[in-house]
Amino acid sequence: MKTKLITALRTAATAMENGTFYYEWNVPSCCNCGSLFCALTGKSAAELRAEIPKRIDKDEIGSWENLIGQHCPITGLPTQKLFRELFSYGLTQVDMTNLEYLRDAKVIARMNLNESVREEIPARRKWYQMRTAAPTVLVKNVRVKLDHENKEHVIAYMRAWADLLTEEGAMDSAPRELEVAQVS
Repeated sequence: MKTKLITALRTAATAMENGTFYYEWNVPSCCNCGSLFCALTGKSAAELRAEIPKRIDKDEIGSWENLIGQHCPITGLPTQKLFRELFSYGLTQVDMTNLEYLRDAKVIARMNLNESVREEIPARRKWYQMRTAAPTVLVKNVRVKLDHENKEHVIAYMRAWADLLTEEGAMDSAPRELEVAQVS
């Protein structure tokens, strides 16, 4: 089970909720991924800021999604030390980009969302919604309009992800406990 990751997700959500972690999506050290990094490593946002490259190239400001994509062509390992550290906790590139934009459908389906972010999609429009690149996620015929820059949405997403990982970990360990009980 990813105990450290689960604890960090809950810690980051609580820190954002009670204001002990300054949240600002446009600042890489204070955004969705930055808050998780700080909670996982115990480093401050200022320490993280020093590790994040300022620019990927002349015209592009580095976002987490762009930074994550930089890998060694031989080993496949991330070129940035901070990503090697994050991935050592069981995170993947997909996990980080999903966290940056709140777009993992399994996590969203697990969230307790209020009606302001849910919209039922009529059956005749489902095919169209699945073909368009709308800033929403389709979960069980419901279009979810999460705002990845909204602190409340990020908090709910992190808690739902932690709950999902906990449930997955419990499912992983259940068969082993059953086997031990049968052998005894």
